[in-house]
This record gives sequence, structure tokens and C-alpha cells, in this order.
Amino acid sequence: MAQQIAEGLKFLHENNIVHCDLNSNSIVVHKGKAIVAGFGISEQMNEASLSRSIARKLQAYIEPQCFKEPSYKRDLRSDVYSFGVILWEISSGRPPFDGLEGYSITIHIFKGNRETPIVDTPPKYVELYTQCWDEDPIKRPTMPTVLDILNGLII
Repeated sequence: MAQQIAEGLKFLHENNIVHCDLNSNSIVVHKGKAIVAGFGISEQMNEASLSRSIARKLQAYIEPQCFKEPSYKRDLRSDVYSFGVILWEISSGRPPFDGLEGYSITIHIFKGNRETPIVDTPPKYVELYTQCWDEDPIKRPTMPTVLDILNGLII
């Protein structure tokens, strides 16, 4: 599933499309294949898109720069951050920061807190998603790199 999502994001990024609202609810499984969906705001890379994500309680998938820098523009690396959270969610089987509400999640993200790796998760998988959700967008891997790493893992 992770590889299929990564392939979808790689395709989007190769076509200069930023999803901007990537989360587990925007992944559809059809005939056993994971498909990236939910493109409602993919072309609106502005504060309205951030506001909509917050209103839908999807703060856990939003990179910290959005909360720290009001003028921050989301880009391809924003999707990589969100994908890292989805990778963690795949390994845990639950939503990130489950049990926390709204702005409590925002505060956790703002302070640099991330979810804890699940016991027995392969270390290289953990390393991949922690690279994806790195605080510094420049340190995040590109989707082709993410896909190469995923293809090298046996999960």
C-alpha cells in the first residue's frame, strides 16, 4: 500500500502538482490498489487550504512550518511530510495523535513532537518516515527517493 501511495505522489510531483491536503482520508482503496484522491485544494496553495485542513482536524498531517510561519507556502516537501505521517499510520493501524483534539495536536506539531515508532516496526521503515517528517523541509527526501527506499524494504 505504501508503495502505491508513493507512486501516486511521485506522479503528481513529476507533473508539478502539490496535493496540499494529503492524509489517510484522501487515500482510496479500489480493487486492492491504493489511490491518492481528494484533490479539492491541490491547486489552491494558500492560507485557505491550511484553514480547511485545520477545520477538518487534520493538523497531524500538516508540517510545522505552516503553524510557525504565516506566509509559508506549501510545496512538494509538504506532501512528503504528510506521507511520512501516513507511513507511521500504516505501521500503527491508528490515526496520529489519537485521542487528542484540534489545537492540542497543533501544539504538539509546533513543539516538534511526533508519534513514537511502534514496537517491531522495521528500523529502515521508521528511518524513512522520520526523514519524511523532518522539521527541516530541505532534509526531507523527494518522492522518487522515498519510492526507491520503499521498494528496497520488505514489510
